[in-house]
Amino acid sequence: MPRDTIYTVVTDSTSKFDILKNLLGFPVKAVYETIFPPRLLLLISHKASALLPESLTGLSGTTAFDIFSERISLPVIGILIVSTLIFIFLKNKKKNLASEVFLIGLFFVILNSFVYALSPERPDPVPIIDSRNLYFPAIGSSLMLVSLFSLVFNKNKKMIIFFVSAFVTLNIFWLRWEINSLVSVAQVRKTILVQIKEENQKLPDRVIFYVESDKSYYGMPETEHIMPFQTNFGLNLFTWYAPTESFPSGFVDENYRFFLSALTEEGYREIGLRGFGYFRSFEFLKQAVQDNHLSSDFVIAYRYNSGTGRFVKSCEKFVYYKVVVAGVITDRILFQTFWWFFPTRRMV
Repeated sequence: MPRDTIYTVVTDSTSKFDILKNLLGFPVKAVYETIFPPRLLLLISHKASALLPESLTGLSGTTAFDIFSERISLPVIGILIVSTLIFIFLKNKKKNLASEVFLIGLFFVILNSFVYALSPERPDPVPIIDSRNLYFPAIGSSLMLVSLFSLVFNKNKKMIIFFVSAFVTLNIFWLRWEINSLVSVAQVRKTILVQIKEENQKLPDRVIFYVESDKSYYGMPETEHIMPFQTNFGLNLFTWYAPTESFPSGFVDENYRFFLSALTEEGYREIGLRGFGYFRSFEFLKQAVQDNHLSSDFVIAYRYNSGTGRFVKSCEKFVYYKVVVAGVITDRILFQTFWWFFPTRRMV
């Protein structure tokens, strides 16, 4: 049963400096991310970062460049947007209903952004707020935007309708683009999982998935090569197989958290007669096999090539020699050349 009496507060997982930074920064983020599509702003921030020296931003296409764009360029652009909106308001404000609505909208955004800023166990920093946390701030931003148009264009209804329609159209266009992008990414993930399930319909009682990738994703350091999944790939595999495998409850704790929860986490656990593990690092895999006295039959190995979209399965017997007999350097070279002898599937 879940431990309903356990509560956490934001100070348990976030420093006081980060809390203050979030209280000041989240209202600003909530305003510009509910007026303009976040992915559009992120694209603009990447373009702006490309104009700066590489010594400052890092090489374009690298994780360092992406981090600079998300944590430096994006907030600067967002602050400029919000500052411009407030400047236009101060220049055109009058003692009328439109001015009051603008202030009410601004207060509504600030008030509702505090809920997310003070939520515990949230990863920091957060360059883009998840859209599900922007429903209420979006109401305030809408009031701000419409009242601002009313102040600037006074009673020119045609201009108000034109600019409101332009913003709505822009957001609809980018929403469709984002949906298509998510569908494309989801198709890659689904194809990977379907292939694994087709080639390994029944898992052994003790199993380890070893999956190599050649690229880092989602802001991870360049040395952290992971699969194109935003959650731990071991967790995805466990969830994918859960309906057909009799996994004991011990793999998930009383708070419904899987033992491999962090994106880059890897490991192996046995509960009774069942064992489940996932590794990206060959050294950790080898150590786990040796420590738990596992046979090569328990290791299912794959490699993902981000450039070609090839997802390749290896031979269990070869994994046995790789883990138990061969040395690390020779083993690694043989392992990489040996993948080509097995069936491949291109991600679509």
